[in-house]
Amino acid sequence: MTDSEEEKREENRKEDAKIREEGRKKEPSRTVFSKFLSHPLRIILVLLLIILLLLFLFWFYGLGGGGGKALPGSSDSLNASPSIQTQGTPPPETEIKVSVHRELNISFVPSDADTEAARALTCNVSWTDAATGSRETRLVSEDNMADFEFALEKTIRAWYIASASTAQDVPTVAVQMTPFPGEGTLQKITKIVHDVDSKISIMRLEK
Repeated sequence: MTDSEEEKREENRKEDAKIREEGRKKEPSRTVFSKFLSHPLRIILVLLLIILLLLFLFWFYGLGGGGGKALPGSSDSLNASPSIQTQGTPPPETEIKVSVHRELNISFVPSDADTEAARALTCNVSWTDAATGSRETRLVSEDNMADFEFALEKTIRAWYIASASTAQDVPTVAVQMTPFPGEGTLQKITKIVHDVDSKISIMRLEK
């Protein structure tokens, strides 16, 4: 091999090396990420990771941090006031009041000799107890008119005071005139009742 041939080969090698060097300079640089994505399996893995991340964000903002229901153990559920109230002192029992009319009834006992006439200085006084709803009846019977009127007024006054705090309607005294107690009896009872309270209404009853 002559010197001229050797020189040509050396020039050709240099020319080839120069061309390869210029080709590498012209090729765009590849990042680490682009090199990583060059493999198909790696691309699929990246897509799966992105999907999982999106699902997690949807779950977190949709349930935990997006204004929805607080999850058990989350800060919202821990800081929220408990819905179950602690049992304290039970409220006092409400007093049951019986709604009754504020009415007192006076009736007379038939005479042994005449059932249409009333027994002298004797009568039954009855009313409904406003607190219990039970019927109260008291017999007023005396030997003389003064004692009879005193006992009757005492009984009427006891009823009036006991019923004052529980009844709201106007108090009424109903006098049953059968059997007949005699002339002037209703006027005397009216005076006794109005001595207790002049606002009490008097009602005459006939069978």
